[in-house]
Amino acid sequence: MIERIRQILIKEFIQMFRDKKMMGIIFIMPVLQTLVFGYAVTTDVRNITTAVYDLDNTVVSRELTARFVQSGYFKVIEYVNNEMRVRELVDRGKVRAVIHMNAGFAGI
Repeated sequence: MIERIRQILIKEFIQMFRDKKMMGIIFIMPVLQTLVFGYAVTTDVRNITTAVYDLDNTVVSRELTARFVQSGYFKVIEYVNNEMRVRELVDRGKVRAVIHMNAGFAGI
């Protein structure tokens, strides 16, 4: 049984290497696809819609928020003052993340 499979494999390889077009498809196409997908496909997440719930409201908390925004990964669309608004934004899908800083954050 194994000898028959080996003979079929040998026959198929001989057939593949006879045709020049087939050799191109077998060897060149995977290389091209690897190069294209390497540059085109990325898992880097940018511009995440974000809300800021800052109960501390100090220079430190505002500076941290500014650093989040400057990173390019977060896009603050709203500064909220109560937890109900936070829940509403998340539940409706308007924001994907919330930066929540409790009172006394700068003193920690």
